[in-house]
Amino acid sequence: MSDLATLAARMYPPANAEATPAPEAPPQSDLAARMYPAKSEDPEAAPEPAPVSVDELVQREPTAGEAFYTQHGGSETPPEAYNAMLAERFDGLEYRARHDGNEADSQALSEGRREAAALMHELQVTKPEAQELTRTLGDWMHKPALDEDANWDNKLTTLGALEKEWGRDTPARIRLAQRTAAEACKRMPWLADLLESGAGNDIKLIKHFAEIGLRQARRARR
Repeated sequence: MSDLATLAARMYPPANAEATPAPEAPPQSDLAARMYPAKSEDPEAAPEPAPVSVDELVQREPTAGEAFYTQHGGSETPPEAYNAMLAERFDGLEYRARHDGNEADSQALSEGRREAAALMHELQVTKPEAQELTRTLGDWMHKPALDEDANWDNKLTTLGALEKEWGRDTPARIRLAQRTAAEACKRMPWLADLLESGAGNDIKLIKHFAEIGLRQARRARR
């Protein structure tokens, strides 16, 4: 089976196939319980500080970098500019689909590109973010889906790296990343399958989704 056929099957399953639902972020308590299982209590040990909640993170004073991106993000970037970035990854796939006689796949890829560009514009994704998101998702489009064990190993590795960087903010930032991913999957159903295949544990995607989600949450509070 060709790479394109595999990609098409993952992104656009047959019409009679059961659709993969968009991932829903679990309740904060469930997320914390899964990520931070209870440890044996030592009466002499100092209690560990509680994880930061999403509300606490959103209400926190933004860093200089966060404030800059909030004020000078992608609000002035037109959808056409995002579409041009996405073309670097999508054009080749669309051409191959047409060349192989899969006109329906070619049209679906074209529509997916336009929808992704419109969503990036609405979420005010910055150009550097858009470029890295496009590269990363494009790379995952060309990879075979990971098996359950490999996906789990990647998840643990990514979580460990995020905990070192984010500390007590980790659950809240992951929650925000999940919100961004869920919103994107509503607009682009094929993205749910791609995230499920392994992209959902990619540290670059999680960090960008978390930053975008945090900015959106702070704008909503204004």
